[in-house]
Amino acid sequence: MRFYHVKPFDTVVFGENKSSAAGDDHEKGGKFPPEIMKLFNLGEKLTFFGIFPVNNKQIYMPMPADVLSRRKQETGPYYIPTLKDFSKFNGVKLEFEVDLFAGNENSNRFLPWVGKFEALERASGYISSHAFFKNYMVTPYGKLKIDEKDRGKELFKEEVRIGIALDYSIRTVKESMLYAHVHYRLKDGFVILVSDDLKDRLAYMGGERKVVRIYDWKYDNSFISAIEEDLQIEEGGLYKFYITTHAFLNKDIKPGDSIVIGDVGNGEERVEMQVEWIYSNGAEWISGVNSRSNYLDSDKNSNGKEYKGEENKRNKVNEEENEEITENNKNNILKKPAVLMLKPGAVFILRAKTGGVKLNKYVQIKDQPNLPAEKDRKKFIPRGWGSGIIWKINDEN
Repeated sequence: MRFYHVKPFDTVVFGENKSSAAGDDHEKGGKFPPEIMKLFNLGEKLTFFGIFPVNNKQIYMPMPADVLSRRKQETGPYYIPTLKDFSKFNGVKLEFEVDLFAGNENSNRFLPWVGKFEALERASGYISSHAFFKNYMVTPYGKLKIDEKDRGKELFKEEVRIGIALDYSIRTVKESMLYAHVHYRLKDGFVILVSDDLKDRLAYMGGERKVVRIYDWKYDNSFISAIEEDLQIEEGGLYKFYITTHAFLNKDIKPGDSIVIGDVGNGEERVEMQVEWIYSNGAEWISGVNSRSNYLDSDKNSNGKEYKGEENKRNKVNEEENEEITENNKNNILKKPAVLMLKPGAVFILRAKTGGVKLNKYVQIKDQPNLPAEKDRKKFIPRGWGSGIIWKINDEN
């Protein structure tokens, strides 16, 4: 694994995954950090493990979703709830949060180490990698020490730019084509954690093909040192798993369900884990498979009729029914499917169902969506979706 420093010469544009209708929609939002898909142009076979903003030679990570702070306050103290605080309310969606976090005087549902009348909410923003490994990872629950200098404030700023659409045939502006688009001006760029070497170079990135320079990261590498150790999985052991890239789950996960965790990429070591709890950082639809020329494969059936890609397989099965391919079918093949994924920063509490497996501390959820093209399905896991850091924590007494 290697870190590379990406420094834009100007702003960068990473648009939100929301379709727009020309002439009707005049605003386009954005997000930072983007999903790893926005950087796939950097290498066909690269595995991406995360995108992290930097400032003053320090790497910052999304605040873990199980970290709580006082409501409407940007400073500490900070807390991590115990599973016991949640387990007796399994199956209850929102009601328990009101009693548990609001400090209702008549409620006995207080976190044992929180003042009786403190209202808590999930802490937002970023945490320095130093504080993540030195403080967060060794504090499974209870009060968490985070210095304010480790909160990573003002890592980037949003700038709204106005643009127009031109009609080159008559050399004028197209009517109703005025747009506002969010750009990001980064304090000191960002780093990407990837599987293989990249040369120092210039590259295009994001919307409007903004130019950036990619450097080898030559500063603090304690992040790499912390995750390169192997982890022996023990049957019945309790583990935390913090995701650093968007993660897909192939079903609605509930406490007691199972997921498979394994070495990143094509690694063979895997272990089945029981989900005790998930602290979500939110979810969003991620859209985009390869372009038409890359993922539509021509083929013909026995009667000489040409079909495309997955449609080919379906129609071969149904040849005896003389199923006709329609224009709608073709259009459906060309659409880019959207996949609902958890955002980076989500935290899984997992219990190992088996043991005797040795994993790297950087692992990956092995679920993958049923994408239309087989080549996209095969690339999903090796590209790095669902990657994150796993470590063992003590059972609560």
